[in-house]
Amino acid sequence: MPVANRDHPIETPVRSPPPKIGTTGSVNRLTGRHRQALSDLDRVLENNPGNSFALAERGALHLTNWRYEEAFNDLNSALEINPYNTWARDLRDKIPDTQQGRLWAIAYEVLKLIEERRRG
Repeated sequence: MPVANRDHPIETPVRSPPPKIGTTGSVNRLTGRHRQALSDLDRVLENNPGNSFALAERGALHLTNWRYEEAFNDLNSALEINPYNTWARDLRDKIPDTQQGRLWAIAYEVLKLIEERRRG
């Protein structure tokens, strides 16, 4: 790992902007159009299987839909391509099969119980 030098800043990998359809997939995911988002992201990955942005987005989409195994695979693939992708790492930690993910799952269940008792 490089050591910081005041005269020479640490170089970080340059990310190319995501393709337009990948961005559309992201917008569709964020606005709840999950089928369209999956279709968009799959098309990006058919043409460019090494697109870490699209892999992380598809992983986020799988996570949203509780498809943990697919989410884990996509997020790991994104991190293999770009190990500096902290967003993909944070998402992967929310998967219940990971240690941090188990804590999120437990917290969710506790909050759900609290809400049920308030209503009931």
